[in-house]
Amino acid sequence: MTKTCNVDGCPKPSRRWGMCNTHSSRWLSHGDPLVVKPSGRKPKFGGLFMSEWVMAILPYDGDDCLAWPYATDQDGYGLGEIDGKVRRAHRYICALAHGEPPTPKHEAAHSCGNGHLGCVNPGHLRWATCLENQRERWEHARAINERKAAA
Repeated sequence: MTKTCNVDGCPKPSRRWGMCNTHSSRWLSHGDPLVVKPSGRKPKFGGLFMSEWVMAILPYDGDDCLAWPYATDQDGYGLGEIDGKVRRAHRYICALAHGEPPTPKHEAAHSCGNGHLGCVNPGHLRWATCLENQRERWEHARAINERKAAA
């Protein structure tokens, strides 16, 4: 007698990890055997498609970080499909808010130090050279370490 998939209601035969091929593939791809293949529409967040969300935050002038609500890379920086290519969100938003970078080597720097948390607040972003950006990152890390030592 062949065992069936462990997912409730699935009559297919068990193949890997007690699941059928379909559910085990979904688990490998998404970490959840019940995730269904995306419909092809752009991802939504709070009822807004990515481009609408970006346009909604551009006029934001508050001091709080705005976390990218879509995909992120392994370092926590936001990712989005822009003009058919996957791009880093903070660089895209910096270009929309402050114009194109002065040179292709300029980086989108975060004054808040929270780029790794997905911050895309246009007021926290600016174009900087690699050296300027690394100095600022070092200063943010030093300030965090000083706060930890004082606690």
